[in-house]
Amino acid sequence: MFNSYSTDKRVTLAYVAKLAGVSKQTVSRVVNNSEHVTEETRTKVLQCIDVLGFRPSALARQLSTGSAPASSGISAA
Repeated sequence: MFNSYSTDKRVTLAYVAKLAGVSKQTVSRVVNNSEHVTEETRTKVLQCIDVLGFRPSALARQLSTGSAPASSGISAA
């Protein structure tokens, strides 16, 4: 089941979802410790996360929450 994934790529939330047989939203809920996930589903997703070595991207989190620092490389004239 897990052997088909190349380890030279970054493990994505979408890939964890596909492998666990759940939606990306469900994986997100598990990663964010939401109460709206059954224990069975949480366990299945956490096992996939552990086996694949999934780590949430700090940059993706910043972009999704709007907390990314403003770009200082462009200035208005």
